[in-house]
Amino acid sequence: MTLNRILKILLIGLLCLAVFFGGVTVYANFFDRSDKAPDMPDIEKAKYSVYIKANGNMLLTNKYTQEGDSVYTLQGYWELIGNKYKHRDAELILDMRVFGEIEIRPRR
Repeated sequence: MTLNRILKILLIGLLCLAVFFGGVTVYANFFDRSDKAPDMPDIEKAKYSVYIKANGNMLLTNKYTQEGDSVYTLQGYWELIGNKYKHRDAELILDMRVFGEIEIRPRR
């Protein structure tokens, strides 16, 4: 093979890789929306957001009680699993001595 023919083959290969890379980039940035924000429950169903700072989890609840300075009990809550909020119809006890800082705020 001559040098001219080898350069043509390399140029065609690089051009194909560039087109492939461009196609993947366009697909990932404009068409694939798997990273969109999850749909949160209505504020009427979950009035409070509960942020556990130690692990970064965000829970949503409609009703909670506070016992002392460091223990919160959520009566029914939503947790983020994958990319969806799933309702748990159970009581969850969060103790700041175990979980660290916990912030509970009303949702707007």
